[in-house]
Amino acid sequence: MGNHNKQINYLCSDLVTVNYTDRAGHRQRVTANLEEIAPNRLSLLVDFRIPTGSRATIEVRGLILRGRARKAEHTDDLGWFVEVRLAPDSQWSRDRYTPEHMLNLEPSFCRHRPATKVNALESPSGY
Repeated sequence: MGNHNKQINYLCSDLVTVNYTDRAGHRQRVTANLEEIAPNRLSLLVDFRIPTGSRATIEVRGLILRGRARKAEHTDDLGWFVEVRLAPDSQWSRDRYTPEHMLNLEPSFCRHRPATKVNALESPSGY
């Protein structure tokens, strides 16, 4: 069967509040869009870069997740995508919080099955 240690990633969309310390040592509080989530990491879309290595606290609907910014990638059209690695004692689960919009990226059972040949109709069915 499948690998039970594999992390399941979810595409999602939900507004969250992010607290972090900038390079000058000032505490910042920004609104971000949660783009992707897994038990040990998440991805945010923000207007300003969160420095790599910064401690980040993500707040959403009463849940607080803590971690560190691990990488940031800029796009001209959208802003900064920032990956946050969650602390071991701050892991995410669906039992704790489910984003407003969420899509499971785990490969489905059907994707692992060999393709079967489909016979085309040789004549119309009458409908």
